Amino acid sequence: MKDKHFVDTIACPMTLLKQLALLPLALAATVSSAQQLPPAQSAAETTTFLRDLVRIDTQNPPGNESEVALYIAEILKHEGIPYELLEPVPGRASIVARLKGTGAKQPILLLAHEDVVPKA
Repeated sequence: MKDKHFVDTIACPMTLLKQLALLPLALAATVSSAQQLPPAQSAAETTTFLRDLVRIDTQNPPGNESEVALYIAEILKHEGIPYELLEPVPGRASIVARLKGTGAKQPILLLAHEDVVPKA
């Protein structure tokens, strides 16, 4: 029996990867040019980040999304970006981070599943 927080979806790991690949672009748009990494370093960090994420076992069921949320929390903490962990059900945490803009540009929202569904 599914708990009340479970939603039937077909999660696509490639969708997550595509959305996460946009993360450096979104972050770059929010920082000054003095804070931006050189392209090669940015690419290397993005590759490491994505490789680490796909290695975390979040097969659903049971999900264990908290492992991904905690990994991302460590990166955000290292970068000085405030975040909040939301865990309505043990082991199923989500993470929310906000980067305050100046209002000069439209806001951007990145949203992705933290869990994967094994291939049948």
